[in-house]
Amino acid sequence: MAKAAPGLSVKSAQTATNAATATNAVNAASATNAANLGGQPASTYLTTARTIDLGSASATSGFTKTLTGVPAGTYLVDLSLSAVTSADTGLFCFLTQDGAPRDLLDTYSSRYIPTVHTVSASHVVTILPTGALTLGCYPSTGTLTYPATSGYAPPQLTLMRIDSVTALGAVTAPPAGGARSAHQAGVPTTER
Repeated sequence: MAKAAPGLSVKSAQTATNAATATNAVNAASATNAANLGGQPASTYLTTARTIDLGSASATSGFTKTLTGVPAGTYLVDLSLSAVTSADTGLFCFLTQDGAPRDLLDTYSSRYIPTVHTVSASHVVTILPTGALTLGCYPSTGTLTYPATSGYAPPQLTLMRIDSVTALGAVTAPPAGGARSAHQAGVPTTER
């Protein structure tokens, strides 16, 4: 049988060193310099953290800040803040979004020394396409000054976009009326 187009041949590539897109290298064993992956440029797959500098304030009764420019998606949110309070009282901080069924983040401070409190909290949250994001922190009584001193890290909210979340299951409650282990019950152990 004679070929209809004797000048044409089909080859199977072993490598596609300079493919313009990975979809053009479907049969390639490797695509070392593909400009796109799944039709998207490499920059699409870079991890981008969004940080919001919370600034500073002196002797305020608390604050709320409206956050803008955060695209919809799933994020790991981290809040870090140190503050001096006028009374030895704790702080309550929150992140909410209008239209969300519940607060995205709720946290209380830890007492470092009398009147110095720190907040360090993180949580995976889903930001909706619409609805204002609001971050707030308030002392139980009195006022707060942040950061606590110039030696403390500046207060900051960080949002890190994540592609997927895998649930590892639920934590089960300990048995009623008993310690879970000798170590947790305060019994010294010799195991090391």
